[in-house]
Amino acid sequence: MKKIINNLLILFSTAIFIAGCDSEELTVLNSDASTTFSLSASEFVLVEENIGKDALTATWTEPDFGYTAGPNYMVVFSTTEKSKAVSAGSNLSKVFETEELNKILIGLDLLPNTSAEINVQLKVVLSEYSEILSNIATITVTPYSTWIGPEYLFLVGNGIDPAANWDNTNNTYSLFRDPVQSGLYVYTGKFRAGEVKALETPGAWQPQWGKGSADGVLAGNPGTQTGDPNAIAIPADGYYTLKLDFAKNTYSLTPFDATSSTVYATLGVIGAATPTGWDSQTAMTQSAFDPHFWTLTSLNLTKSDGGDCDCGFKFRVDDSWDPAWGGKENPPSLNYGIGSTSGKNIGVPETGNYIIHFNTLDFRYSYELIK
Repeated sequence: MKKIINNLLILFSTAIFIAGCDSEELTVLNSDASTTFSLSASEFVLVEENIGKDALTATWTEPDFGYTAGPNYMVVFSTTEKSKAVSAGSNLSKVFETEELNKILIGLDLLPNTSAEINVQLKVVLSEYSEILSNIATITVTPYSTWIGPEYLFLVGNGIDPAANWDNTNNTYSLFRDPVQSGLYVYTGKFRAGEVKALETPGAWQPQWGKGSADGVLAGNPGTQTGDPNAIAIPADGYYTLKLDFAKNTYSLTPFDATSSTVYATLGVIGAATPTGWDSQTAMTQSAFDPHFWTLTSLNLTKSDGGDCDCGFKFRVDDSWDPAWGGKENPPSLNYGIGSTSGKNIGVPETGNYIIHFNTLDFRYSYELIK
């Protein structure tokens, strides 16, 4: 009897083991599981007027997992440098509204009002160790600007060039809008021990911007309130980088080592959008206070495309192409940016007279329409 019972126990245990093996086999992912991914458009331009409307729909097929699964579908937008994944839960489609999609594109460091090619792909997440990737859809997109902050800022104060000082009509020393980070203005250059503020309109004291309740806090008077901010203190003569961040309401002042920066004898603007075309350059004026800062107080520029074409303009030194700077973007369509010796021709959005600035310390440039 005891032997029979033992044999029955062995058979029972074996049955449980086999059943367990069958259960394990049921949870093995089908190695051929795949999904087909598609988008509702291959090219589009986002505009702010369409906020609240659908801009793009992504759809995909359900993979044959080989068992009942609870996947998390992720739509992944990517460039060569950054990516952004957006969860769609267990759905087989995802609709992106205009504002949502624009934030994703700006988050990928795409330039506003400039077309760019990006990849979009579906990632099916089953567990920490198991996922499926779909085919890649390549699309051409143009986001709109979500810029936070003024259109234009320039420095005044006894902490800058004595020729400018507190003269609010002297807008020579313009801060440069950053082409990637919304709300960021940058000025790298020579300062004096003293104080500075930032103004928006030549000849007007408001709007103005400066120090708030403490060092590093940005505050301002947009012209709708009483009381102006304090000035930003410059501790000693020297070169500094001043940053005003309107997205975070902060500012920073850090020393800059200019000892290895080249001082050029001449610098000018040349290109199809200028009055003399590609035949000759229009000279810019070098600051007597800071030899790295150049200004053209007025130049008529013709509306023009930018990029790899007979168009736009570039900055160059000593009537030579070595060195010369274009825009890093392709095409450079913003009226501000960071110059590159391998850059493209800089486009002009509107015909008119412009004040142009170029800084050979960090190669930032801007050209503002004179109104």
